[in-house]
Amino acid sequence: MNASPPRTIRPRPGPPGRLYGPAAVVLSGLVLTAAAATPPVRAAASPVDRASDQATAELVEQVLAARVAAGGALRTIGSLVAATPQAEIALRQALREAMETSPPRRLPDGRFEVDARLAAARLVEALRKVLSEHAADAAPESIALAAGSPATFAVSAVAGPGDASRPRPRGWRHCHDRQIDLAVRAATVDARGRLARQIAALQAGPLLLGSLAADAPQAARTLAGRIDALPADPPVFEPAGVCRTRVRLSGEGLADLLATLAGQAPEPWAGRLRNLRLPEGRSELVAEGFAVAPPGALPGEVAVDEAPDSSAAGREAPEWVGRTLTARAVGRAPPGVDDPAEARELAVRAARIEARRRLWLQVDSLPLDGGRTIGSFLEDHPEAAAALAVLDRRIEPIGDPSRLSDGDWAVALGLRLDEIWKVLEPLLKWENSAGDVKP
Repeated sequence: MNASPPRTIRPRPGPPGRLYGPAAVVLSGLVLTAAAATPPVRAAASPVDRASDQATAELVEQVLAARVAAGGALRTIGSLVAATPQAEIALRQALREAMETSPPRRLPDGRFEVDARLAAARLVEALRKVLSEHAADAAPESIALAAGSPATFAVSAVAGPGDASRPRPRGWRHCHDRQIDLAVRAATVDARGRLARQIAALQAGPLLLGSLAADAPQAARTLAGRIDALPADPPVFEPAGVCRTRVRLSGEGLADLLATLAGQAPEPWAGRLRNLRLPEGRSELVAEGFAVAPPGALPGEVAVDEAPDSSAAGREAPEWVGRTLTARAVGRAPPGVDDPAEARELAVRAARIEARRRLWLQVDSLPLDGGRTIGSFLEDHPEAAAALAVLDRRIEPIGDPSRLSDGDWAVALGLRLDEIWKVLEPLLKWENSAGDVKP
């Protein structure tokens, strides 16, 4: 894309827990069991499998967008678990265990439809349990669904014969290639960001290594470039819809990096860098990153990377119109900021910037007809990208910024997709009519 909205993947997120996020959404601060490579999936996903995973994924997002009364205010469940990052994975897992899916129904056109349902009582029970385990100070027992909430949350998804050459692990069988690629890339960027924070926290003499940028900007740029170039372990695809991966820096790799930085830094930094060592007992630095898939193929539609071409004539609004995308991000104040108010302001500002990026990344992956996405359309029409950039002012906060236990701040933002369609629809119609003009 040649203009805003941005498409570059930088550390995320999650996603409500669309730590899709965004395109793919990065899940901040999550701790899971030790990673193991995802077992190879040899059988192609059946239409029933795809519809089941799609219904399950959409129901989770519907629940994360639901409102609850918490602390005297109405908040979405997604923004509530953003304040306790480890809760999002646990909640996603708990919701999938609590929901029910219907037997598949074969439709007259040969496709299959599956329903996913979750009773409100079971939702509240799962939410309270997760919060009691991960955020007891949130008063879980007092949390209740907002007035007017449904007694049962329900979603239906439809899928036809998919591309038999693309097997998927359970929980990801509805995803197309772009969604999975974005989730892996977002998880990798998240892992690199976490590793960068570990490196910044290393003690270099009387200062932390994160203070290097003030005195040696070139060395700081070299450090950032090295971290961005680190390879990631093979991704793990959790059945709960979370992709995770790890990035590593060995002790030898760190020593080589520090020697390079010392050659670019003035004294006393050069000497501090040469003498810096890993904490005792550690042979490498390891960071794990997390992300969930962005929205993509919708119920009843063919996945973006499988869809045939179609004319824009008679275009109807896509199914995603009427939804609200949400994205969350976590920010941290730079090292050396001692004033709590200033630290909060800088951390919240950083989180909002990242949440905005994740929202636009999600917009980028939304499907259009003809097998395209909004992102691919904008690549061919930069004037449309400039028009959409105006909608940045329509992005709204969801709840108040939340302070995390480690001092970081979490922010959630939302964007109504009908605003996106108002800008795109006339451009798509113009494109179609221009294509009908004979030379």
